[in-house]
Amino acid sequence: MSDRPQTISDSRVVGDPLVSIEQRSRWPGWIWAVPVAAIAIVGWLAFKQITDTGPEITVIFPAGGGIGAGTSVQYRGQGVGEVETIAFEDDLQHVRARIRMDAVMTRHLGKGTLFWIEGPTLSNLATIKSVISGPTIGFFPKSGTAQREYVALPEAPLMEGLVPGRSFVLHARDFGNVGRGAAVMFRSLKVGSVQSVRLLPDRTFEAVFFVEAPYDKLVSPDSRFWNAGDVQFGLGPAGPHLQVPSVGALLSGAVAFDSPNSPSAAEAESGHAFALYGSRGEAEFAPSGESVAYRVVLGAEAGAVADGAPVMLAGKQVGTVEHGSLRWDAKADSLRQPLTLAIEPARLGLPAGGGRAEMDRVMAKLIAQGLRAQPGSAVPLIGPSDVELSFIHGAPAATLAGDPPEIPAAPGGGGVQGILAALDTISNKIGNLPVDEIAADIHIATARLAELSESPALAESLETLNRAVNNLEATSASVRSEMPRILGDLRETVRQATSTVAEARRTIETVSGEGTVGLNSASLSQTLYELTRAAQAMRELADYLDRNPSALVRGRQ
Repeated sequence: MSDRPQTISDSRVVGDPLVSIEQRSRWPGWIWAVPVAAIAIVGWLAFKQITDTGPEITVIFPAGGGIGAGTSVQYRGQGVGEVETIAFEDDLQHVRARIRMDAVMTRHLGKGTLFWIEGPTLSNLATIKSVISGPTIGFFPKSGTAQREYVALPEAPLMEGLVPGRSFVLHARDFGNVGRGAAVMFRSLKVGSVQSVRLLPDRTFEAVFFVEAPYDKLVSPDSRFWNAGDVQFGLGPAGPHLQVPSVGALLSGAVAFDSPNSPSAAEAESGHAFALYGSRGEAEFAPSGESVAYRVVLGAEAGAVADGAPVMLAGKQVGTVEHGSLRWDAKADSLRQPLTLAIEPARLGLPAGGGRAEMDRVMAKLIAQGLRAQPGSAVPLIGPSDVELSFIHGAPAATLAGDPPEIPAAPGGGGVQGILAALDTISNKIGNLPVDEIAADIHIATARLAELSESPALAESLETLNRAVNNLEATSASVRSEMPRILGDLRETVRQATSTVAEARRTIETVSGEGTVGLNSASLSQTLYELTRAAQAMRELADYLDRNPSALVRGRQ
């Protein structure tokens, strides 16, 4: 092994300078992560915006609807689009609106999609925005491929055929504030709306209303409809009452209805016609198919009896006045009010289907018991008259006759007007009395009584009468105390006299059997007879005094 030091011949170590080697990476560097992320986010937002933005469509509307940029497109109360721009068409009668719909409606803009302008409505005041936001665009979707252009309807369409449900008809002489779009209510629940109102040639009104399913099953042929959008004030047996509808119904109008509670009630067919009544009370008591007609003739003093006025019996309404008129009766030489009444058998507890025969039988029985018709008023002296069926004591006999049968009226008019007439008669009689002369006579009689009361002779007479009464009372007391002893002695005398007469009779009979004794038998028999009569009289006197001891004082009556 050599001790010579070794040398390094590697040029990188010995004698050569250090050299760096550069190696390039494939990653450009972390500094570029920020712009790349920003680009990705912008791209995602752009993609999201494109995918979330619904289709843009054009709808042509009649000019003058009041819509503009920002007008909302509504479906069932929810916004589904918005008007972006609007411009007039060349004819200046229409406007072209460019509308951006929500993306969810892309598949619901097919052929048959409907658009229309809806004005501000006050039927729903959940927010004041529904009043001040102006018109909106109504929308009814139709599935299919979206079109580019649509023509709007001039007014809201009838909902029949668009949504499940049925349409019905209302008739009335006056609809009040009920118009197109008015709500149809069932016990405060909105179930439909009025679709159209028109005037018929006979100057009555007809309205078509639609009830959505499943509420259309609530409408039966016996349903009653009334105007629920008016303030109702009435006077009833319980006093005055005021009914104020909701603000929406008051401003936009409303129709309410109710139906029989029977689960077997049939459903009304589409297009069935109903009458519209002015109030719930009129609808509830309107004549039904079971009502029976009767006739009543009242005098002019009965006052105003309007058509639809109630017919009352025992404080309950049993019918209504169907028709009334005012006529001159030449035979009676006075004005008369012939009235036609419709009385419901069910309100008298009669079974359904009894008809006129059963109703006439019951009414004839009641008339025989004194039932009569007379004018009345729910609140005395206030408001128009109704017709009251009351039992009149001592009423002249009457029967049920005529076609329709006539219920006899109460004698003297009856009712409030009859009372007023009676009071007027009494007042006239009092006014005709010679009140001044009667007052003068009473004054004279009073003065004479005063003079008589101060007379000494009257005072002496009264004193004498007082003494006589006192003596009579003393005598009566004495008689009452002595009467038992007197009656006892009298009975003992009678007993002894009777015994003596009997003994004498036996003696005479014995002597007569043995022969003549020298006495006049005829005289003796007469004497014994007289003694017997005296004993009997004394016994009768004792019995009478025993029963009437006061006879000793006042004599036998």
